[in-house]
Amino acid sequence: MRTTTPNSLLGAVLPLAFIQIVAWGTVYFSFPLFLDPIRNDLGCSRNQIAAGMTLGLTVAALIQLRIGRLIERWGPTTVIGAGCMLGAAAMSWLSITGGLAGYYLGWAALGATMALAFFEPAFAALLEQAPRQFELAVALLVMLSGLAGAVFLPITHWLIDGYGWRSAMRVFAFCICAAGALALTLSLCWREARHPPLQDAPRLDEPRGTAAADPGEPRFWALALGFAVNSCVVTALVIHLFGLLVERGVANRVALYVTAAIGPAQILGRLAQMLLARRLGQRAATYAAFTALLAGLLVLQCSRADEALLWCAVLCVGAGSGMITTLRGTLIAVLFRRELYARAAGMVATPGSLFRAAAPLGASAVVSGMAGYVALGWIMVGLAAISLSLMVYSLRAYRHDRN
Repeated sequence: MRTTTPNSLLGAVLPLAFIQIVAWGTVYFSFPLFLDPIRNDLGCSRNQIAAGMTLGLTVAALIQLRIGRLIERWGPTTVIGAGCMLGAAAMSWLSITGGLAGYYLGWAALGATMALAFFEPAFAALLEQAPRQFELAVALLVMLSGLAGAVFLPITHWLIDGYGWRSAMRVFAFCICAAGALALTLSLCWREARHPPLQDAPRLDEPRGTAAADPGEPRFWALALGFAVNSCVVTALVIHLFGLLVERGVANRVALYVTAAIGPAQILGRLAQMLLARRLGQRAATYAAFTALLAGLLVLQCSRADEALLWCAVLCVGAGSGMITTLRGTLIAVLFRRELYARAAGMVATPGSLFRAAAPLGASAVVSGMAGYVALGWIMVGLAAISLSLMVYSLRAYRHDRN
């Protein structure tokens, strides 16, 4: 069969962005609105339901130990397509399950979907399809993917209110199946290198001279841990922000809008990241991103029910997390040769998935067993400060290679 490459940058980015919006929206961002309906239907505690996502994220972390090799062997869009099809089967199963065992089985399968269909394989696809514009392609992909929450949170709320959570699951199963079909079609139409040639990926502006860096050094693990701790914070916030706001006395409708605004704020952050990276370099963009997240969490913790401060906090948190998602793709391309990209990306993704796995159940335990959402807020602030410190250490260590 004749294969072709995309005719333009948008030809590579737009189909992958559609797949990411559907995958993130159906599997990840919709989960907070399913919590209470599923809990009431199955007669379980909130912690037992939150443990489903923890199980899924744990499975994702285990699979991501091998995600680089899977991408190299089968090609990134084939991996994404397989993950989406598995997600469709898992959601169909969840729509008919009647107990905790079946619920956990469904979430274990969704964990595999997260590992196979989320950003890392998509970044690898862009590196193959748009190598000369990789930084811009990643920025556009994650910017458009920021629409996932804004699109699917209102849809989820409407479907659950009007038709019940089981019908909502069936609709989402169809959506992610369509995304999987698109990914498998791309795998047939695009020329994907199964074994990338031994040549450097296009270098970004900063830091330079580290193409031979070894994924496994202490500075690399500091980088990976910084991203991982950030993943834990953002996951806990996405899952519990709606409940946190309602507990403070914010109206349900306002709480839903504020929670959904994280996605558009991420888009603004990704635009800011592109400008900062071009004008001041990747290091400055990284520091700005992690600082914005920390500042947003501090404002959120001090805002109580003040709507103006809530919107300010969400803008900072969303912008910071959006910038960080872009940086996770571009920094790895800066620091490692092209043939090491899949391996390094998988090594960064694995601790991130483990920390994300701990976030749903851990945050629920904090809310249930300690001082409620107040304690959770300060824990997130502390973790954000730790992640910023780790990134400062790592990038300073890599910068020394230039001297």
